[in-house]
Amino acid sequence: MSNLNLLGEPVWGLLLIAFIVMVSGFVQSSLGFGYAITALAVMPIILEPRSSHIVISLSGLPVLFMTACSYKLCVEWSEVRRTLLGAFFLLPVGLLLFASLPQQQLSQVTGLAILFFVLLGHFKKKDQAVTSPPHWLSYLAGGVSGFLAGAVSIGGPPVATYALRRGWGPSTFKSFVSSCLLLIASLKIIGLFAAGFLQRDELFHAMWAVPFAIGGVLAGTAVSRYIKPQLFRRIITIVLILAASNLILNGSGSVHSNISAEHSSGFLLTRPGLFAES
Repeated sequence: MSNLNLLGEPVWGLLLIAFIVMVSGFVQSSLGFGYAITALAVMPIILEPRSSHIVISLSGLPVLFMTACSYKLCVEWSEVRRTLLGAFFLLPVGLLLFASLPQQQLSQVTGLAILFFVLLGHFKKKDQAVTSPPHWLSYLAGGVSGFLAGAVSIGGPPVATYALRRGWGPSTFKSFVSSCLLLIASLKIIGLFAAGFLQRDELFHAMWAVPFAIGGVLAGTAVSRYIKPQLFRRIITIVLILAASNLILNGSGSVHSNISAEHSSGFLLTRPGLFAES
């Protein structure tokens, strides 16, 4: 179970969780992805690393649902189906690694995969139409996204990079990415439940986080209307490169890899969970 005790006062931890997911919801709504990447950069300071992944996965479902509904009229369902099929086969493999392997090496591979997708789109042939990449790329993007979502809770960059390569406008881009991530995240939650990862503490923290994450989504939706398409694409590319570089250099998408396991070394303290019986 997750352990929450920041500066000796649990309420501060809850307030920080609220702030983290609110900012993450804003990023998700503005760019179409980024909730998990943003939240995982800070959340493990407060919660145990594995619990952070579970809480973010659970609280991210309403965020993805709201984003998908906001752009539902622009969904490219044929593209979504191919992407989801790829994710369906590789997400269980990611969950298996989430449960068994160290996160550092896996996250470094994650960063390399993201950079590969970014460079693939950036250095495409000039005479190749940006709107007609081969279909196998959608299967590949979905498979990698499902694998990464299961393993490190970061499934957005592969499908975002594929959508960037397609040359869609902001609305179509966001509808595709958010719809894919919503369906992939739903499959992941089913997998987590089947594997027995969903405990009372994680459920409590996720329920606490949801209203604040939704508030961030609403704010991001309002701001995104004023972002020009060209600037939008540049922001996405920069975010992808920074996220991938962080994964490669730090060995994880979060700061937990740099936190000492000793109780006195930082904010991450170990004690029975909020719902633990005395």
